[in-house]
Amino acid sequence: MTAPAGEIRHQGASLRTQTPHLVSSHRFVVDNYCRLTIAVDIVGLVRTPAELTEAFRQRGLKITPQRQCIFRILHETGTHPTAEAVYAAAAAEMPSISLRTVYQTLNDLAAMGEIQTLDVGTGSTRFDPNVRDHHHLVCDRCGTVRDVELDTTAIRLPPAVLDGFGVGRVDVVFRGRCSACRSAAS
Repeated sequence: MTAPAGEIRHQGASLRTQTPHLVSSHRFVVDNYCRLTIAVDIVGLVRTPAELTEAFRQRGLKITPQRQCIFRILHETGTHPTAEAVYAAAAAEMPSISLRTVYQTLNDLAAMGEIQTLDVGTGSTRFDPNVRDHHHLVCDRCGTVRDVELDTTAIRLPPAVLDGFGVGRVDVVFRGRCSACRSAAS
């Protein structure tokens, strides 16, 4: 059903992944005495490089070999990579690629709704190919980020707290230690 956890090797550079090349994943159901929570081991894949190329063309954005390389890398990883991780993998294939090109391409993809920017307090912005509403588990030690499907529709703030503020979205980040870091600490 799935490739083992590990790394995706891309032309000499690597990106960490739980289970590459899958849209579905292992799910862990947690009864939190309030709402059903499902922790998902892997994020959904970004569209194919050919589909992203066509989406860029339709918007009048320039298609370059560097951008196509970035599209391939994003398609091959099942994690929430940083721009620096994408750059390292791309530079292994194309030494002339710039970090600026990587950031611009990732920001263009985010503006198009193909990926989300994600700041979970790990020091670097991550890019999330899962654009559905979801939440995250973050390891405080190694920075691993995992998706969590959580029903937050019942969360309500008292009107006095809102003070006229209109909530459009709820983002929940659970922090702690992943199983690998907990095992290493034992």
